[in-house]
Amino acid sequence: MAIIMRRMIPVTLLMVFLLASPLAIASSELIRNTTTETESIDTGRNTSLSTINKATDDWKMSHVENGRFENWNNPHDPDSFNDYQSREHFTWYASNPWPVSEGSKSFGLQVKAVDEYHHSEAQLNPNPQSQWDNPTNLTISFDYYLDSIVNPSNVNFFHLELKMKENFATKYLHYYMKGASISSNSSYYAYFNLDSPLDQWNSFNRNITEDFFDVFGAYPSAFTTMYFYLQTEESAYSRVFVDDFYMVNNTVRIGGSVNNGNFEGSGTWYSTQDSDPGDISQTTDRQEGNWALNMTTLSHGNNSNAEFSFDPNIRTTSQNQDRFEFPWKIDDWQVPDEDSYLSMQVEMSNNTHEFHIFYWFCYVGTVAPVQYEGYNEILVDDFNSTGTWNYFNRSIWEDVTALNVTTELVIEGIEFHMECREPGSRLVFLTDNMSITASALNDRDYEDQLAVDTPIRSWGTNGIDEDSNLLVTDFAYSGNKAANLTLTDNSNIWMDQELKERTLNSTTELYLDFNWYLDDFSALEDDEILIYVSFYDYNIYYVLATGRSSTYAGEGDAYIMLPEANQTGTWINTQINLYQDFYDTYEEAPIYIDYIAIGADTDAGGRLEIIFDDLYIYEGSPPVISDVKQTPLSPNTEETVDVYAVVQDPSLDMVWLEYRVDGGTWSEVIMTETVSSNYTATIPTQLVDSEVEYRITANDTFGKLSTSINGTDYYNYTVVETDVPSTTTTTSTTTPPDPIILDPTAIMLIGALLAIAVIAVYFVVIRPKQTSS
Repeated sequence: MAIIMRRMIPVTLLMVFLLASPLAIASSELIRNTTTETESIDTGRNTSLSTINKATDDWKMSHVENGRFENWNNPHDPDSFNDYQSREHFTWYASNPWPVSEGSKSFGLQVKAVDEYHHSEAQLNPNPQSQWDNPTNLTISFDYYLDSIVNPSNVNFFHLELKMKENFATKYLHYYMKGASISSNSSYYAYFNLDSPLDQWNSFNRNITEDFFDVFGAYPSAFTTMYFYLQTEESAYSRVFVDDFYMVNNTVRIGGSVNNGNFEGSGTWYSTQDSDPGDISQTTDRQEGNWALNMTTLSHGNNSNAEFSFDPNIRTTSQNQDRFEFPWKIDDWQVPDEDSYLSMQVEMSNNTHEFHIFYWFCYVGTVAPVQYEGYNEILVDDFNSTGTWNYFNRSIWEDVTALNVTTELVIEGIEFHMECREPGSRLVFLTDNMSITASALNDRDYEDQLAVDTPIRSWGTNGIDEDSNLLVTDFAYSGNKAANLTLTDNSNIWMDQELKERTLNSTTELYLDFNWYLDDFSALEDDEILIYVSFYDYNIYYVLATGRSSTYAGEGDAYIMLPEANQTGTWINTQINLYQDFYDTYEEAPIYIDYIAIGADTDAGGRLEIIFDDLYIYEGSPPVISDVKQTPLSPNTEETVDVYAVVQDPSLDMVWLEYRVDGGTWSEVIMTETVSSNYTATIPTQLVDSEVEYRITANDTFGKLSTSINGTDYYNYTVVETDVPSTTTTTSTTTPPDPIILDPTAIMLIGALLAIAVIAVYFVVIRPKQTSS
């Protein structure tokens, strides 16, 4: 037994040696399990990862709707922008040589429009208004001179409006001295078309009480207000004069010297403030597309201004910084002075404070003409330059945080404002292709949200709205933060984010991608969780959970039940191809996507809790080709070459390999998928010394195409000669194998084992046997 045991010792040591050898370690690599650790993920989560690739997929977008200025409601009104142009109107106490009916003065009103879409209007009324109850015998008289009413109509007119009451009902009398209403008398409105002649003094003398009775069948209980209006949509002057005004109800309320009825003094009367024309229009002096925006001010001595604005409503942070870009040109600047300038004002806020910044494009002097306490000011590059196109390229986030401390900045409103006041002053500003680029959705991975248990600051059509049911949580799919939506007992939520009419068509690979975890869902009849996507006239509701036996569906509405709907206790990734879903649902192509919303309801006694993470809208990149390999590396004339590649794209269509020999014609081989995202193709055998070049190309169903090459060159190899055994010699040369290099520890271990083996052999085999005495 002792001998047997002694013989087992070297065998055991030999096994230990073999198991410790490099060969055994390399073999174990073949069955090694690969694990990936992810923070804040419950062990019950689904293992599918979000498919967005932040390095290649475009998860940002421009938040300037119609920023290319290609869409116009009319030639003076850009679609999706708020705009204002001052109108040319002028009022004054007129004297010779202007028409005067009595005394030395009359009152003149003059208007002129820039275009038919923006009428110009001048107004005249008593100030204060004479109001009284029971006007039993109210008469109004005045003289009026119609110097010019261009194209009299329902939009070009001079008329008097009286507002009165019959008990609690407000009713109106409209007297058109020139021009006419196209409306008919009704229970609340009466119209008198007088059609008086031009170029002479006319007299108005009416018993207002009786006119009221004739139209409405009852006497008025109160007189409230009166207004003269001169209006035009023509680009030529309309001009009228009023004189010798009387308003009498048993006693003179206005007339003669009473309350300046003869217009010889001052006071009593209010008229619109004088202003000169401003204009916003489309122009072909552009940087791209068909149109750019032209903003012009022109002063005859009164204020002339123009402005346009829009509301981005985007939340920027250090992880989601904006980039604001647009070309601009001051095309003309005549009579520049301190009252002639152009600025852009940006209004922002965080959860506690407001921020304001002025970007100045031009002004005269060393100090900005408009200043407010706490407002920051920046002179743009090429400040005050004229006649050339310049480029604005800045980050509002960077500009504000360079001057203020904040962890978030909601960009709420941006307004371009221009004006001039000196006679002959003119300022013309052009811009085109405007964009503010930031994340399409404010959510993303939620890591830049505020502290845990504070409201999520992502949603809201007009700024950021907070809801106490949608809070930051540290239970996240990835990272440290996510969004927790919890509703109980007959409550609901609806919050949306605008997508600025983002274009969709057959080439737009737009995805909605998010992770969600349904933690609790009572599944009562009115319990429901939806992701809602508006395509303007059409809507798709993606159902994440529901207890309803049926859904509500209106015209243009569609409900898509997610395959994992109502599944609790596991993380789920949902990726939605928005174009394809719309096309499959409505059998037509969408035009654009308007907004996205989260909606949820609970029934009485119900409860739901859902966590969202990694919420993105992004446009897919072209297919990503990686890990290109070939085997063998140096093929001979009898060997084909297998080429391998990893190709990834959620809408992948086809992958193919192209090769050519000695710079000849390209040949194409379709690559086949062996396992998920792994593709292979074979290049056939070639003649010795052939130079073979190849490349891999992939496309997706949206027409995006990518080609993989080796840096700036094609992948390539040279075919070598096949080794043939020699039959004319008795000697051969054998290339020795590469030496095995062991580290010192391994050498010492092998030496020790060999020594033990020698000793064992000596004692077991060589040493003479002992005889017993």
